Amino acid sequence: MIIRAALPADLEKIIAIEDDCPFGWSLEMVARELGSHTGIQLVAEKMPALSGWCCGIQVADEAELYRIAVSSLERKQGVAFQLLQEFEHQCACRNVSTVFLEVAEKNIPGRGLYEKSGYVQVGRRKNYYSRLSEDALVLKKNIL
Repeated sequence: MIIRAALPADLEKIIAIEDDCPFGWSLEMVARELGSHTGIQLVAEKMPALSGWCCGIQVADEAELYRIAVSSLERKQGVAFQLLQEFEHQCACRNVSTVFLEVAEKNIPGRGLYEKSGYVQVGRRKNYYSRLSEDALVLKKNIL
């Protein structure tokens, strides 16, 4: 598996991953992210398919990770961890010092990934995920 920059040609494969996820992103949301010039968009490629993808944005010396999604067939195999590591590497190469993200409070696998990777909770957004009636935990990691 390789981690590489996402391309507009990856849109259909990313949508297939999103369709496989609970509360997946829509075609419009993914297309908007792939078209962002200030964003960082990565895919995990295991030929001929994509195993996962992630995206986020850089603003000055900070970044926000918006999304990591992994195909159900590839979960619990380190794909999300590899995507996160490369996202952080890309951020460091752009002189980003801090990465922020939100994770659903009840998303135990996601929280475990971020905690294992050195993220710490710095806030809570009440009822952020309204469709789940769930709080978001705001996490942060200093990478430089």
